[in-house]
Amino acid sequence: MSITAIALGIAKLLDVDDWVIDKLTSSDNQAVNLAGKVVEAALDITGASSPKVALISLEQNTEYRYQLDKRLQEQKHELLMAAFADRSDARDMYKAHHSQADQIAKGIMRWNLPVVLLLVIANCLVVFYFKDNAALLAIVCNAIGMAMQKLFDERQAVTAFFFGSSLGSKQKDAAANSQLNISPKHQ
Repeated sequence: MSITAIALGIAKLLDVDDWVIDKLTSSDNQAVNLAGKVVEAALDITGASSPKVALISLEQNTEYRYQLDKRLQEQKHELLMAAFADRSDARDMYKAHHSQADQIAKGIMRWNLPVVLLLVIANCLVVFYFKDNAALLAIVCNAIGMAMQKLFDERQAVTAFFFGSSLGSKQKDAAANSQLNISPKHQ
């Protein structure tokens, strides 16, 4: 049984918040990071030798369930951060290996808006030529609309990566400190 499956079993047994279960059911690094934290807490509380034994102990002992639920509530912020820990690595990796990411970002920023413009024109043409076939019109217009939304989302993701809050706040702090003549050692 995988660690994520055991963590999901623990989460359902404890009837924890829906966000935990939602994150654990996804198949990505967020689920693995969060599962590791949940199982680690379960092992610590139950004193079990393996995650599977910890799950069985939690099923049989209400006191263990209470203690684990209490600990997970106390560590809610840490668990939320564990679910998103892999995002912080992206900027660090970008510093070392940025040429491919720069090319992708440049392509997205250069071509997405012209493609959206072409999709708007295509949407207008579809409305004009298929006005008598409502079902086909709805399907094609919805598909074009979804494609346009995805293109805008890509642009937003690139903008958020390059000018996002984490990077921006560091630059804002540096600018504010330089204006106030505060050296980094006095912070």
